[in-house]
Amino acid sequence: RISQQIHDNVTAMLRNNSSLPESSSNKTTNNNNNNNKNNGSKKKKNGSGDLRRSILVDREGIRNHVSRFLLRDAEYDDDDDEDAAIAIRLDNIQSIHEPLIFQPQQPQQQQHHQQGEKNENDDNERTELSTPSGLRNLGATCYLNSQLQCLAQNLGFVRGLFSWRNHDRNHDNNARVDDRMSTVLSTMQSILANMRYGPDRVICTNEFASALHLENDEMQDPNEFARLLFDRMSESFRRS
Repeated sequence: RISQQIHDNVTAMLRNNSSLPESSSNKTTNNNNNNNKNNGSKKKKNGSGDLRRSILVDREGIRNHVSRFLLRDAEYDDDDDEDAAIAIRLDNIQSIHEPLIFQPQQPQQQQHHQQGEKNENDDNERTELSTPSGLRNLGATCYLNSQLQCLAQNLGFVRGLFSWRNHDRNHDNNARVDDRMSTVLSTMQSILANMRYGPDRVICTNEFASALHLENDEMQDPNEFARLLFDRMSESFRRS
């Protein structure tokens, strides 16, 4: 439920900003031409025009992962109940990844046909999954990227971050601080949104680093940086 709420909020924001093209499931030939134009404009804007990649994964491996890690404490009356529970999880995984496949893999059956082979079961035995977006290193900002990658996987944090709304506080004595943190939080929302549901293979964090007044060529302690960031975020949430 939390993940679906986050998905709805984030994708709405991305579409309002015109930064989320249609996924492969909705593409047509005309849309491909439009996406090429959009990719060119992205390339000029942030230096990254590559779309997210995807990989073909054996369904049996996914089934084993689901059974071992997601359903390991579940109890079933028989194997049919367990198979049904695994099938539901597999459908959930596929529904999450399907909108994130902007560059679909060539069907395995078509590859074999081109090579003079044919195996009709290949396509049914593999599932196409989207690979995560990466973060560009601005110089010595690996500590920043690692924090963002961890936070993007914390659904509680993501939900809290997207509950924040920017308000005009020009009447406040702390307006300058609020303006700076508003930029920090809004750019952080944009980065995490694109990491989870955006089309770009590589995301630039330059605007976020600039809002924090970070020196890109200076390494920082990750724990110290996280404490400082969370303290400032807590102050901003209290004022909002």
